[in-house]
Amino acid sequence: MIQEDVKETVKEGAEKVKDVIEENVWGTIKDFLNLGIHFKTGNTPIDFTVGHLLLVILAFIVATAALRLIRSFITRNMDLENELKFKSIFKFIRYIVYVIVVVITLSASGIDVTVLLTASAALFVGLGLALQDLFTDIIGGIFIMVDKSLSVGDVIEIDGKV
Repeated sequence: MIQEDVKETVKEGAEKVKDVIEENVWGTIKDFLNLGIHFKTGNTPIDFTVGHLLLVILAFIVATAALRLIRSFITRNMDLENELKFKSIFKFIRYIVYVIVVVITLSASGIDVTVLLTASAALFVGLGLALQDLFTDIIGGIFIMVDKSLSVGDVIEIDGKV
């Protein structure tokens, strides 16, 4: 009989502790994560909260760790010259992955990214047309590095000129 009373008292105490933790601790954490800037543009509410910021930071940490793991896995058996070439190309890939991570985390946070993507697409079309020669030279340089058709010390002659 005494054991049953003790069990019942412990059970009631555990329920009270659980309620206090759920209400006070988790409530405080939720309130902290919801701190931020809340405004509305047209019919679309936009929220920049601590929780969204932490989500973006966590996504960047995971993406960085995954990219480092992939880079080390691919370059572990490469000679130094090929490893340096791969790392220079991999930097470009890393920036693309980071842009994708930002877009996905903003979308997952409830922010409408269609306007952002539309505006950036128009901007990048203009930049692409303006920098077309630069991109052509960069892509050509990457192909020369990967193809190994030229090496240090080679002399190039075009139209009789060195």
